[in-house]
Amino acid sequence: MRFWMAAGIFGVVVVGLGIVQIVRPVVAPQMSVAVSGTHTIPGHLKFPWPSGVQAAEDVVGLGWIGGGQQGPPAPEPIGSVAKLMTALLVVQKYPLGEYASGPSLKMTSQDAALYQSDLNTQQSAMAVSAGQRISERELLEGLLIPSGNNVAIMLSKWVAGSPKAFAVEMNQEAKRLGLTQTHYNGPVGLSPLTVSTVVDQVKLAEKVMQSPVLAAISGMPQMTLPNGQITYNYNNRLGRDGIFGVKTGSTVIGGASFIWAANAVLGGQNHTIYGGVFGVTAAGDQLGHAKNDGQALIVAATKVVGWHDLWSAGASVGRIKTAWSAPVALAVSHSVRILGWPSLKYRVRFIDQKHFSGSKPVPKDTKVGILRVTYGSQIITVPVVTESRLPSASLVWKLRRV
Repeated sequence: MRFWMAAGIFGVVVVGLGIVQIVRPVVAPQMSVAVSGTHTIPGHLKFPWPSGVQAAEDVVGLGWIGGGQQGPPAPEPIGSVAKLMTALLVVQKYPLGEYASGPSLKMTSQDAALYQSDLNTQQSAMAVSAGQRISERELLEGLLIPSGNNVAIMLSKWVAGSPKAFAVEMNQEAKRLGLTQTHYNGPVGLSPLTVSTVVDQVKLAEKVMQSPVLAAISGMPQMTLPNGQITYNYNNRLGRDGIFGVKTGSTVIGGASFIWAANAVLGGQNHTIYGGVFGVTAAGDQLGHAKNDGQALIVAATKVVGWHDLWSAGASVGRIKTAWSAPVALAVSHSVRILGWPSLKYRVRFIDQKHFSGSKPVPKDTKVGILRVTYGSQIITVPVVTESRLPSASLVWKLRRV
């Protein structure tokens, strides 16, 4: 009798423990993706950066070729490139439509005297005479095309009351735009105290070109002056190698500078490239050398920027690990490639979109999440799926687990 009672109690205990094991939650499968993190397109970037000068090139949406500024790091005198900020502040204070003329300013005897003074000292200037009325658009054309120093002074007085007050506004705007290596001493740019880096000014050029009217003016190869004469843009490379803007500059101390915007076909797609070279002091035509350097960098970009394969369809990128079965591999559902160049960094993040309980099997090719690939401002997503069937936790395993 005692034996049967003991056996019954033992049986009840065994059944109870078995029920506990069966209903006890299983540890959820763990997914791990080995490709997550920051990566670099392999290979060595071969690029014709000009020697001894600042240079940079930004492919809009992809990033800075070579990672950013090349050459000397310190801010340098920028000459008439400073007029990009002058033009920006003018249209911010007095907005102007792409094809509008805007208000007219009456030229004073002081304006006429300033023109004559600039002319006598062989500065870039736009002809004006006392009593003449010149529209805002014509003044902006005179600022950016023949790079009129006298126009920069007149516009600064119109916007801020004086060149000194205008310089304060220039530096405030530079700070607001994050141009941390830039300082303006006035609206013209001839002062050696007006300094910047090529990266700062390329960033500014991208901002300036968001203004339809400034983009249109900087892309004009010539203009008709209010007196009827024709004058030509110092940026005489407009239309070559896709160049459609933005500004040149030159100083005795700092040499020649060239900031450009260009359209280019990269990897079979249309893209916009902004770039610049600062401090070209080569013998002879310094500005010509700077523009040649710029064209060479544009052409080089069309050769080094291409498609790079990250994964082919079905490539394993991770696995699911469980306590009751062998790991199951995870794979991308289709091939992935990015447009870039050797040394370009890209980031990969796995976003889990499915949670497993272990109570049901997971069929092959089940989507478990996505890989999010980010480079520049580009984002690519690709589904991640199971390469094989993931079994559920079996009854035997549940009973035998510790």
